[in-house]
Amino acid sequence: MPVENDLLVGDTARADILEQSLWVVAEADRDITPIFFDRLFARYPEQRRSFHHADSTCGAMVNEMIETLMGLATGEDWVERSTQSLVMAHRCYGDIGLPLYAASIDMLIDTLAEVAGHGWSKAFDAAWREQGAALKGILARVY
Repeated sequence: MPVENDLLVGDTARADILEQSLWVVAEADRDITPIFFDRLFARYPEQRRSFHHADSTCGAMVNEMIETLMGLATGEDWVERSTQSLVMAHRCYGDIGLPLYAASIDMLIDTLAEVAGHGWSKAFDAAWREQGAALKGILARVY
């Protein structure tokens, strides 16, 4: 079925839609990391203390989230194991509940949409939200 931007929705097209959206975000020439973390810390101010080396860890976290969502879209078999390792590693930062993980995924997608501005399409949003829901499912299984 055709959707915006002449893209087809289907298993083989989802990763292409996500990649195309990232190009739109890149064209905006704005760093998404501080925007994402402004959202995160506004909603969860207690999380700020967990970022001891924010200059390096914040960007790495955003990149890992995007890579995981892209890996999920392309059917990479490492995604579930990596997600399980991430959850286990984050336990040293205290009780990070599933709602925080889920909210972080949503905030990342909201950030991408904000930065892309008018270039963000319904197809982009649907593809990212679908991948986000799938990742939330994995998180619930490995938590």
